[in-house]
Amino acid sequence: MGSGHGGVRPGSGRKPKPHDERQRNRVMFTLTDAELEAIEDVAGGEPLSPFVREIVLRYVARRRK
Repeated sequence: MGSGHGGVRPGSGRKPKPHDERQRNRVMFTLTDAELEAIEDVAGGEPLSPFVREIVLRYVARRRK
């Protein structure tokens, strides 16, 4: 057996996120080259996934009013 040195300590590390805060669901869709290029132009240097996610969430929030 080991000498008790090294390894992960029990209980160490980040605690799990609450169930309602986890981003575990995906929505996938297909775009034309022109559509993707238009989104990339608007996003600038920002990563596409968070950018498009924010757009969708804003749209949903406006529809709920």
